[in-house]
Amino acid sequence: MEKVLRALIIDDEEVVRQLFGMYLGRNGYEVLEAENGVVGLALLRQSLPVDVVLVDWTMPEMNGLAFLQAVRADPALAKVSVLLVTGDGNPAQKDQARAAGADGVLVKPVTNRVLMDKIKALGTGVDSW
Repeated sequence: MEKVLRALIIDDEEVVRQLFGMYLGRNGYEVLEAENGVVGLALLRQSLPVDVVLVDWTMPEMNGLAFLQAVRADPALAKVSVLLVTGDGNPAQKDQARAAGADGVLVKPVTNRVLMDKIKALGTGVDSW
């Protein structure tokens, strides 16, 4: 039986969740969605295994960086691949994401090809930054 790939999309903008969900669905992923980091963290804990999390940097309740820090601090979640999504390609922000343990950063707008290339690079030793 073929393994089902699962992705969790955490973004406060529904249209962004729908777009990423469409991209991932076309590529064989089962997609879970959350509107902020607090909901996303609870959903991740109850939905393991999850292959990749796309989390928006700027959100109410719990932003993407705080979500990432919570994931990396939890031994049950620490190995989950997390890509931070931002509208700002600021190099300092990328450095902050890398230092916090992100597996990569996606700068909006994101195309299907860019998203899938970034996800395919995860865990392969290819630098996904």
